[in-house]
Amino acid sequence: MDYNLNIYYTTHAPLNQLSKRHCFNIFLILEGTLIILKNNTFHHFKVGDIFHIHDYECVKHISFNGTLICLSINNFYYYQCSSHQNDKNNTYIPEKYDLHIQFSDMIKAIQHKSNHRFNQSINRLIKSIYVLDDGASQYTEIQNNYKHRLIKDVVHYVNTHLTTKVSCQQIANQFFVNNSFLSREFSALMGCKLSNYITSSKIHASICDLLEDDQLNTIQQRYGFRTQDDYCYLFKRFIGYQPSEIHKYRNPWRDIQHITFDFNHRYQTKV
Repeated sequence: MDYNLNIYYTTHAPLNQLSKRHCFNIFLILEGTLIILKNNTFHHFKVGDIFHIHDYECVKHISFNGTLICLSINNFYYYQCSSHQNDKNNTYIPEKYDLHIQFSDMIKAIQHKSNHRFNQSINRLIKSIYVLDDGASQYTEIQNNYKHRLIKDVVHYVNTHLTTKVSCQQIANQFFVNNSFLSREFSALMGCKLSNYITSSKIHASICDLLEDDQLNTIQQRYGFRTQDDYCYLFKRFIGYQPSEIHKYRNPWRDIQHITFDFNHRYQTKV
């Protein structure tokens, strides 16, 4: 699974970027408080609060005094979950306390270096958050802002049509807007061109396939790249290394073991 886990302290690391392109970030406050401006609405978080940020959201850090842990997950998994959750027969309704249990299970899986348990914990966590999102008014501020809502819907469309050939004009037609207007607003909010976001979303999704040891020719065809050489070139351009080096660079186990101690010491002992 493609993810990263980081811990931030007031004195060690400033919160320069709470959102990250192509990532779904889940935060847990271990100590202290955090105040952010999210989609033009102030949010105040305290110890034990879990919140999340999508890459299409406008977020500014206002005040941070404490410690927080961030689980950053490839967008692929969130939108994969969303497609499964759209099943009308799904009746799972989580409680907010479930998020804490699932977060704790994830940390325990890291301690025991259990990939299977870790993947299960993350999948349950994503599923719970998606269902809570779907039934809550958390995104009222986005729904009340036409431009933000449009970009949110476009990002969702791109990430749920990764194996389909789509163009900026097709997306503009899908949402009944002018292509120039869409391109301008997308660049302003996301900090990149829509055409680049479409391509880089496919590349980032392909990381998940590479980690499952899928063959290059299969991945190249799945995401609609003309040749393997084209795919490898674009992968190097957006990711910074070759697909063949994926296991060398995407091995978070070696970097996050120390985080489990801080989690247990700073948070588990208080709840």
